[in-house]
Amino acid sequence: MKFPLASRAQLYRELANYTRSAFGIEKACESILDRSNNRRLPAAHRAFCESILDGVRNGNRSIAASLDSCPAPISDLEKSIIDAGERGGLLERSFAHLAEHFDRVAEARGRIVKSLIYPVILFHVGALFAIAGSAVVSTFHPDGNAEGAWAIARRGLLWFGASYVLLIALGFGLVSLYRNARHSAFADAVLQRIPLLGSTHRYLALGRFCEVFSIHLSAGTKMDNSYLASGKAAHAGLILSASQRGAPRLAAGESLAATLSEERRTFPDPFVHGLASAEESGRLDEEFAHWAKAYSGKSAQALETLSKWAPKVFYGLVLITVALLILKVGFGYIGALKGWMDQMP
Repeated sequence: MKFPLASRAQLYRELANYTRSAFGIEKACESILDRSNNRRLPAAHRAFCESILDGVRNGNRSIAASLDSCPAPISDLEKSIIDAGERGGLLERSFAHLAEHFDRVAEARGRIVKSLIYPVILFHVGALFAIAGSAVVSTFHPDGNAEGAWAIARRGLLWFGASYVLLIALGFGLVSLYRNARHSAFADAVLQRIPLLGSTHRYLALGRFCEVFSIHLSAGTKMDNSYLASGKAAHAGLILSASQRGAPRLAAGESLAATLSEERRTFPDPFVHGLASAEESGRLDEEFAHWAKAYSGKSAQALETLSKWAPKVFYGLVLITVALLILKVGFGYIGALKGWMDQMP
């Protein structure tokens, strides 16, 4: 069952509106399902709401646990943030955060895909022109023949296919790195070093960490449990590892600022310093809410930058590749002319 990003954002926005208006989760899901006779209601929305109602009514399960049996693909990220909101009695904040997150990611992805259409077409046309041009030019060479032209064409198509394999391998590599970065500190550190993509991932993770931590603090959750839950919701290996190391220290009575200060490569100094003063003044929940908003803004800017520059970088590589291919055809043509001139009396 497909569940596009824009569709996820729409569902979570509706749930945030319902829960913000004092609707319980059951009433909210029922209101959405009341539109089930309307064919425009996505199947994933129906499956999502039916899974929650079935789990809450019949199994007495939590909302996040109810979604484990949902046929629509619900990520661990969504479940962890929903679970935090449910435990803290702030479901509307969790739903609103997810709606904003998927809205931004869907918009950035749409821009990137749209911007890549022209360079992808240019790459194909340029490559095929170069292959055909090289084959045709070879037939005009004094020593050329049809068999040589076909050999050149086959070799060009082979290189063209190899470039496809390389691009596919690169794509799978990035996807694998991103998935592993959710749980592996090493993969997370590698991902954060990739230009544009790394900063976007880091700001999104810090924003999720702060939002979930703020929700737990508002609900009065113990500090060590809040740290562990927020580290899991961040979907970043470095933050997850830091929370697993720091939770026992918080449980033993160490301050949050002192615990976070030991994780310098994970949490920025201004963030830790701000929490230190807030912890002393008893305003940690407000400080986390402030940083959640700040990192949300930074992640939005990072996504905007990524959506602008990723296509430009790809377009530049395509232009260089096409230019080299055209030069190859040109040099072949010059070589053919030179060969004919050498044979002239």
